[in-house]
Amino acid sequence: MLEAVSRRTAQSKGKLIRRGIRELCSKLLGPGESPYEAGRHLFGAGRLSSTEPKDPIKRAVKEKLRAKHGRVG
Repeated sequence: MLEAVSRRTAQSKGKLIRRGIRELCSKLLGPGESPYEAGRHLFGAGRLSSTEPKDPIKRAVKEKLRAKHGRVG
């Protein structure tokens, strides 16, 4: 099907695929809703960066990131 539509419209298969994905995402997300807004409830409110984690492993990861990037937390 993709090959036939590509020939008929004189558009590349890649362009048709990107267009199809964009249209599908727009239908699933609704008008004006970004991917972040769709998953916002999964991300939390950013509390972890403002408080020290109680879990020693998470604390160690945070310290490593802070040492590497100098701006985490």
